[in-house]
Amino acid sequence: MEEILTKSAGYILLIFLGFCGKKIGIFHTEDRFVLSKVMLYITMPCIFIASFKNFVPTFTLVLMFVLAILANLILCYTGLFFARNKDGAEKALYMLNCSGSNVNGYAVPIIASVFSPEAIIAATMYGMGNAIMTTGGTYALARCFVEKSKKPSLNVFFRNLFSSVPFDTCLVMLILSMMNIHFPAPVYEIANMIGSSTIIITMIMLGITFDIDINRHDLGDILLIMAIRLIGAFIIATTACYLFPLSEIEQITLYFVLFGPVTSFAPNFCSLCGCKPSVYGALSSITVPVSLVAINILLLFFQ
Repeated sequence: MEEILTKSAGYILLIFLGFCGKKIGIFHTEDRFVLSKVMLYITMPCIFIASFKNFVPTFTLVLMFVLAILANLILCYTGLFFARNKDGAEKALYMLNCSGSNVNGYAVPIIASVFSPEAIIAATMYGMGNAIMTTGGTYALARCFVEKSKKPSLNVFFRNLFSSVPFDTCLVMLILSMMNIHFPAPVYEIANMIGSSTIIITMIMLGITFDIDINRHDLGDILLIMAIRLIGAFIIATTACYLFPLSEIEQITLYFVLFGPVTSFAPNFCSLCGCKPSVYGALSSITVPVSLVAINILLLFFQ
């Protein structure tokens, strides 16, 4: 437990340093784009390459992929239910922010720093299913409740999906592993060395990005969406662990990914749907510390 608390304190410190660095001018808000590119195009792909070293395909890993799509649909339509008496833009706000979690950019770096490669693989499979929804699937559903003339096409959906380098890396590594094709051992070692820096970059980037400007009139929507995300995540993970033959590490991973913060795509899609910026802007920041607290509680519970 001491090791977990130490790592958690380190995560908080890195976020704090990123936030303070922005406030005193060492970092600038625009720096997050550079860090994001380093993470998305260099360190994250390396994490996935390293984690596939001893990959063995199983039924439960495929199940993690399916569960990700189901979880997104359940949370999306739960949000729609609670927003059923609101206008189209507000329905879209709830659908886009109640569902989806930042798996690749948040959950995976933490999982990689704490658990074995098996947990990274499980998170990767969940992340692939999650990506199908968060990179366009949920937006397509939400858009149905705004202007129908602006529905996204399948071309846009698949372009968003396959333009993600981490997603492409996972897909390629999965195909190679299924074909029993493996790289030489030094490739995995180098990839692991580079990928290990992801957690540092992620936390500093979150600190730079962190900014909350909550309007008291929006507080009700923010609290309700947060409640749907947290309660829904707990119910889905607990039910799945009870119903399906997931291994212990897969069960832990499922909780971790479901309790992640909203994705980086959510604010962009909310903007396209005409949602209120003060609400989705606050949610993109406030879900980060809430998720960190939830994940630390999970770490202590599963220890």
